[in-house]
Amino acid sequence: MSSFCHRRAAVVPPIEKVPIELLGAIFVAGHRSQCLAFEGGWNFSFRSTISLVSRGFREVAIQTPGLWGDILLSVGHYDDDDHTERPPMEYLEMCLRRSSNIQLQIFAARLCDKCHNGDNSCPRLDRCMELIAPHLTRIQAIALVVNTMEVPDNLFDHLRDVHVPAMETLYLHDEYDCLILDFPIFQGGAPRLSSLSIPAGLDVRLEAGPFLPLAAVTDLYLDGTFQTMTSDQLVTLTEATPQLRELSLSHPSVIVINRPEHQVPCIRLPNLTSLTLFGDASNFISHLHSPTVQHLCLSGYSIPRSVKIIASQRKFPALESLSMDQYYEQEPTIYTPELARSTPLLKDLHLPTDSTAANAFLAFLREPLPEDPTVPGCCSLPWPLLQSLRLSSVRPEPLRELLIARIQHGIPIQSLTVCDRSNQLPSGADGMEMVRWIEAQHAERSLVADRLAGWMRQHGMRDAGTGAGTETG
Repeated sequence: MSSFCHRRAAVVPPIEKVPIELLGAIFVAGHRSQCLAFEGGWNFSFRSTISLVSRGFREVAIQTPGLWGDILLSVGHYDDDDHTERPPMEYLEMCLRRSSNIQLQIFAARLCDKCHNGDNSCPRLDRCMELIAPHLTRIQAIALVVNTMEVPDNLFDHLRDVHVPAMETLYLHDEYDCLILDFPIFQGGAPRLSSLSIPAGLDVRLEAGPFLPLAAVTDLYLDGTFQTMTSDQLVTLTEATPQLRELSLSHPSVIVINRPEHQVPCIRLPNLTSLTLFGDASNFISHLHSPTVQHLCLSGYSIPRSVKIIASQRKFPALESLSMDQYYEQEPTIYTPELARSTPLLKDLHLPTDSTAANAFLAFLREPLPEDPTVPGCCSLPWPLLQSLRLSSVRPEPLRELLIARIQHGIPIQSLTVCDRSNQLPSGADGMEMVRWIEAQHAERSLVADRLAGWMRQHGMRDAGTGAGTETG
């Protein structure tokens, strides 16, 4: 009997010997790493996968509440042809039961045209909310995605008078901009609601008192795919969010400047520290007064105009991080001494994908600024505090010259990313290690390019003449 027990113990995988508490923590970490929060790509398959590994894994998974607090309610589907008649009630009840007393995140409740009755009500949604109602005090986040033009009339009814003391995030995405909010919701209180994402066209009736609890909101995202809001409405909205620190606009052109330019009210955001703008941002920036912004992300087709406005009007004197992603061919971005002087605290910079623009910027970055007539004797390289540089594509020689120029001035680049490769300068290093890293990357790429060119010649293939090996990354 003893030898049998030893043989049995010998075939037990080592992972099965891990303490249950530690194994549960590992499962939760794996589950969290797979979840994509509020990006439309929620994926909770990890907990199902580990349950199939072995009976022991399944038992640990079932007894680990942290795996079951994230609930994906497939009330509907993206595609009506793939609609299932099987409601998600059993799954919902299972998650509510297994999650014990931990906080809940209702990641999505998709509604499509086949989810509701002819009277424009949604029985499935009603039943889901009835099951969730006893657990509202545990709700930490709600994400609702609507992909139908016939929004159920009872969509917000269940949220009218509820008290959600733990809710921190509310995410509403309306693919057709048909959501209508006719009354205040969360009237019982949502004191911790700090992150709010809503369609720009959602009328929150601020003039008569907000239909959403806004007092504690610090992070606001406005999705303006189709609908718009006026500059006056935005000003009113931001005035109702006194704690606002982060603002994201999916398309800043949704902010309609609905007056003659000299009458447009200044959009004042005195406490804003992070600003993300997708699309045409220049008009919005020109009317924005937010000198406390430290992090700015521009993505779209008006970056050159936006940069000119930032420089000429000295919009962001406290800026520490600037990310720019230009995805339409257009006029090149012009980097000027005025831009560097208007953002003297810049530490982190991410350049557009255009390699020509990046090379022009490197030339600007390694040349001393002309003397500022307003500050006698002031002459140095642009952005002396710059430590981190992220580039999408650039030739190695101008990059090498830049690194050496910064080293010679005693302000070496500490962190460098080129395409998908990164390097961090070791503590106490003089900066030349970064130069050697660039040279090694270039040599490696050149070797690969030479081998590819030789293979093409050997097989009678014409060299495309793309200059392989002349860029780093």
